[in-house]
Amino acid sequence: MKIVRNERFDMTLSSEEKEAFTEAAELEGFSTLSQFVRAVVTRAARRIRREHSELFTSMEDRKRFRELMLNPPEPNEALVDLLKHGEDRFINRNSHKEGL
Repeated sequence: MKIVRNERFDMTLSSEEKEAFTEAAELEGFSTLSQFVRAVVTRAARRIRREHSELFTSMEDRKRFRELMLNPPEPNEALVDLLKHGEDRFINRNSHKEGL
């Protein structure tokens, strides 16, 4: 099956980046910088997608998680209480372990 490539992606690099990418491409045996970038980015994209798919079972889960990270809900009363008094409770509960 022949892969049809009809999309373009352009990127501007610093001379240092291009030099490093070109050297890495040569070291890995790629004949062009484009082949190297395509291979490296494809591997990274597959890994990232696989890692995310292992964490979340559906796209809806991913969207919900992202939304909660970007816009967390207000803490409920129990969490506020824990944050205010949790350390005191932990110290009091474990003081016998330290001989206090």
